[in-house]
Amino acid sequence: MNKHSSLCVLCFTTFESSTSYGICSNCYGRDKLREFDRLETALHAARRAHLPAQLTLIEWISIINDFSGYCAYCLVEPFDHIEMVMKERGMVKGNVAPICRSCLTHRRDGWATAVERVQRYLSGEEGDLVAKRFPVFDESEVE
Repeated sequence: MNKHSSLCVLCFTTFESSTSYGICSNCYGRDKLREFDRLETALHAARRAHLPAQLTLIEWISIINDFSGYCAYCLVEPFDHIEMVMKERGMVKGNVAPICRSCLTHRRDGWATAVERVQRYLSGEEGDLVAKRFPVFDESEVE
């Protein structure tokens, strides 16, 4: 195993590392590694889209803490994505927020789409929308 000197992205101490993670053993933790991966993936996507990508792990963890680990939009569900609020500004502090999957869908598709879907359902235009999306288990089909 080749080790090399690295600088911890959280406490800025130098440590010997054999991985690509920039987190020392004092700062190491499963949650921090998950956020490191989530952030690196989002930064990579921003760079591929030729957008600014300067958000640091410390900044991202600080933002998560500001929302106590919940979605910045609904404040009900735990977040599971990093959202660039204004895409053209990129992955920079002041333009990212933690968001849950449901709010991400509503932001992408628009709340109006959800309202229209409910109105179609209530008017009978959608048929049995719930059954189409979540089919009921039929025990007679099992041998």
